[in-house]
Amino acid sequence: MRSGSGIGSVVEGFVEAEMENGIGRCWCLDVRWTDESFKIEATLDRNSANGTETTKRVPAEIVHDVDDFPEVLVSVTRNLFALEAT
Repeated sequence: MRSGSGIGSVVEGFVEAEMENGIGRCWCLDVRWTDESFKIEATLDRNSANGTETTKRVPAEIVHDVDDFPEVLVSVTRNLFALEAT
């Protein structure tokens, strides 16, 4: 977990895999929160010798009610892992 000015706290999670062709994939999930809301962001990144690029993105979700947070987090996570690693 990290924290920074103006962004609140952040928890980052990821799963990395190296494909048979040597290209790496990273399914990344960030949860940021402040006193007012949670923001859930998810990307599929491609890692190669040339660096990292985001190839696909799940639309960010903003949750204002803590009771809704678990359901939205599960939904974003499912959408993230449903992205094809092309």
